[in-house]
Amino acid sequence: MDTPATEKTEGRCEAIPARTNATAAQIIHDVANACGINPEVLIVTLQKEQGLVTSTKPTPYMYRAAMGYGCPDSDPGI
Repeated sequence: MDTPATEKTEGRCEAIPARTNATAAQIIHDVANACGINPEVLIVTLQKEQGLVTSTKPTPYMYRAAMGYGCPDSDPGI
């Protein structure tokens, strides 16, 4: 997918350049590097929260709730 450029977030992540036709691996790599997170942590969280690593038919909801933000325990309206 195409990803937009993101600006540096003070105290959190460095800026991330835009990409065209990025794979999931490239997106995980970019975010992990920019935010100083081990990419394995992101992969495990994607699987733990929505099963996205092994899913063969992910839904739009699964992508929206991929990292656990806004899941039913905090916002059922996601």
